[in-house]
Amino acid sequence: MRTPPRILVIEDDTDVREQLLATFRDEGYEVTACGTVREGKALLKSTGFALVTTDLRLPDASGLEVVRHIQASCPDCPVLVLTAFASVDSAVEAMRHGAFHYLAKPFSVNGLLVEVERALEHARLLRERSQLRERLSAESGLGRILGGSPAIESVRGLIREVARTSTTVLITGETGTGKELVANALHYESPRATGPLVKLNCAALTETLLESELFGHEKGAFTGAERSRAGRFERADGGTLFLDEISEMGPHVQAKLLRVLQGEAFERVGGDQPLRPDVRLVAATNRDPQQAVAEGKLRQDLFFRLNIVCVEVPPLRKRPEDIPLLARHFLGIFADRFGRGQASLDDEALNALCAYPWPGNVRELENCIERAVIVAQDGTVRRRNLPAPISGIEAEPPGAPLNLEALEKRAILQALRETGGNKSQAAAKLGIFPSSLYKKMKRFDIPLQPEP
Repeated sequence: MRTPPRILVIEDDTDVREQLLATFRDEGYEVTACGTVREGKALLKSTGFALVTTDLRLPDASGLEVVRHIQASCPDCPVLVLTAFASVDSAVEAMRHGAFHYLAKPFSVNGLLVEVERALEHARLLRERSQLRERLSAESGLGRILGGSPAIESVRGLIREVARTSTTVLITGETGTGKELVANALHYESPRATGPLVKLNCAALTETLLESELFGHEKGAFTGAERSRAGRFERADGGTLFLDEISEMGPHVQAKLLRVLQGEAFERVGGDQPLRPDVRLVAATNRDPQQAVAEGKLRQDLFFRLNIVCVEVPPLRKRPEDIPLLARHFLGIFADRFGRGQASLDDEALNALCAYPWPGNVRELENCIERAVIVAQDGTVRRRNLPAPISGIEAEPPGAPLNLEALEKRAILQALRETGGNKSQAAAKLGIFPSSLYKKMKRFDIPLQPEP
């Protein structure tokens, strides 16, 4: 059974207070009443309320003090101000400090109940919107940008600051660093989070098709345009447009995009109707943008317009302390996807991952863990399950002649790695006596390190 909303009534007039108590209780609300601001603040501190009504003139302070206090301590709780001293100035002042609505005494009971319902519905919508934004942040926003290194913390901090605005952002970084995740976070941490996030890779289309995709086209604008079509800018109205590989955009489209960023309206290809959608633009490139300008790939004036705020995503080799967290994150994803249960990484595999420079960045690490989970049959990813460049274990070239001594040496080395150098355990793995293992190690020039 749903708990009825709790209402706090702050009213010093006994008759009005009793009238409000009876009215609200008759409607099924839980009601608490008091006659001073001090009592009201104490009740607000100890009890959660869905709505507050307050008189403007109270014995110990103004009802505006209640409004200000609630805005500071529980802004999701709406306040209805009731007063016999009605004036435009006091109404404006109450609303300016955060009151939901203002009613003059004597008030209509039905009118009051309508405003109570409106205020509670407004608060419910605000809570749902806040919960939605929290979920979007966790699933698609900052919650997806993993790592505790100073480099990635700096990126997260910049995203938090910039996301509140509608300014244009340029994201730079090597391939595979996670530029699209940054674009997602800029959208889902912003006031536009519930609006559309529209994406387009500028390198995937010819200039003619790119112009049509961005700005739309009218029926008959070109061969094959059998119907009118809205472009990505129109579809992103009220939200964010993410343009990846911006430096691969042709000069004609760059010029048109620049005009849009300068505040001009645009038309669909083949159209004459000016369009001006409300869009926040985020662009990305894996090139050095200044080098792209020098090479003529990117217009300098467009670069200046895009580069109002630049978020540089660090390569993985510059934040190696994040590798264990990322590796275990991907391990959990792929173990679940491939039904591997509680998969794990052994220490030797993790050390190999941390020692590798990751030229393909986070994307390469993700692909590496996916492969390792597939080939690790028992759910534990070991060094031998990693690709040869990462594991340091050279695979035999295809068609190489079988060499029993080489195979035997490799088996011994692998057993020693898996047992951390414990020769008794390695011998047991190999199915030989420890004395035989010592002789073979000596024959193959394998160092006889001390037991761990």
